Amino acid sequence: MEHIIQTAKTEEERQAIYRFRYKVYIEEMQKRHVPADHDNKLLSDDADDYTLLYYAHINNEIAATVRSQRGTEGVFTREGKDFFGMDEFELHFDYRSLSIVDRLIVDDPYRRGLLAHQMMLRTYTDGLEAGTKLCFIACDDQLLPMYLRYGFRIYGEPAVLPTGELRHRLLLFLRDWEHLQRVRSPFLPHLPPTMDDRGADAALAMGKLNLTLTELSGRCP
Repeated sequence: MEHIIQTAKTEEERQAIYRFRYKVYIEEMQKRHVPADHDNKLLSDDADDYTLLYYAHINNEIAATVRSQRGTEGVFTREGKDFFGMDEFELHFDYRSLSIVDRLIVDDPYRRGLLAHQMMLRTYTDGLEAGTKLCFIACDDQLLPMYLRYGFRIYGEPAVLPTGELRHRLLLFLRDWEHLQRVRSPFLPHLPPTMDDRGADAALAMGKLNLTLTELSGRCP
């Protein structure tokens, strides 16, 4: 399976990603609560205006995509900041060291392979290079064990969607070598020892923000 993971550089590429999202999220998964342009079959939002959109091509078709919203690329949307409570984090962390990763979508024929891992790994290594320290994501119960295995930790209460579904808010400290080692994270081999923060970012977040970070490592496969 030959593919290259790259970021969208042109409006044509971005539109192709929006169409792919619509095909999978709306047409296949029936996520009707997600705002979308049903007339043109596009799924995008305000955050797409400044974020990095990654995608993988296989046989001239998009096979996967993921979005990385980094403070180095611009300010976060009010919706994103409110959902993750980022205003409190920005009191103690430079907003340029924060990121939100979402819209990880893999086409059905490739969901049982390594493509999702490769997309996540690319956002992680690029985040390290960009100076990202904290990464926020949200997920449902089904995907929770996978993200915990990568080293994300739950914080706060789950969010309730208009559909009644729950979404867990999770946080990854990219440079926390000890924690990544403890959960045997696939990210660990890609964290240079010189970038190990010795748990300082997690300690700062827990101390200043009074966070309780839940690992639930026993639920990881």
